Amino acid sequence: MPSIKNDYDTLASRWQLEIKFGPTHRIKRKILERIFKNIKSKFLCDIGCGSGLYSHLLQNKNFLYAVDLSSKALQLAGKDLKKTALVCADANYLPFKDNFFDGVLLLDILEHIEDDTRVIREVYRTLNKGGFVIFSVPQDNRLFSKIDIKNKHYRRYSKKELLKKFSPFTIRYLSSVGFPLMRIYLQLIMNSPQPEESFLRKNKNLTKIFSNLLFWLFHFDLIFKGFPWGVLIFGVIEKNE
Repeated sequence: MPSIKNDYDTLASRWQLEIKFGPTHRIKRKILERIFKNIKSKFLCDIGCGSGLYSHLLQNKNFLYAVDLSSKALQLAGKDLKKTALVCADANYLPFKDNFFDGVLLLDILEHIEDDTRVIREVYRTLNKGGFVIFSVPQDNRLFSKIDIKNKHYRRYSKKELLKKFSPFTIRYLSSVGFPLMRIYLQLIMNSPQPEESFLRKNKNLTKIFSNLLFWLFHFDLIFKGFPWGVLIFGVIEKNE
């Protein structure tokens, strides 16, 4: 376990850059902002919060726990999350009592966990009856590449697999996004060398320009949201028992 934690500590600052500037992450954030608008004041948990970007979107009108295995990620998150409880913990063993939360965020986290079924059981345990989960995962294992390996992914998902894994829950929303342009982009870069963090920081202005161009191009894919050939899957599920 310590070696895994150290790996994520090393990746934390890079992910902060990618989530902030990466065009795919920016489209993801745009979609999630729309979903978050429907959340009224709740007692929430952001599992695998990273540098806290999604927690930041919710902290003003909710009481929020931000959970991550990486102490480095929590240190970065703490700079912006002033109304949030930061918890360093393993998602396989959540340090919360049963029926504790009104809602849980699982955003880009399940693909990082070897036993994702156990984490789903833990989420189910800690949710109130009627509690919801908002999740996002990478889609289509045929797209699994060096990028996934570098980002410590165990897998990508299909809708069929997710329906099975989340069978204890009621599915309220399940949709794909990323067809056609994001899929073409991923296929072009999936086996290409990825820029190092030092390069991204040194060339931040160039990175922003390239990111902005792709971000606006990727808006075209929102027209085809729900088509089965996307690169990301979003879902909202509910605990009814």
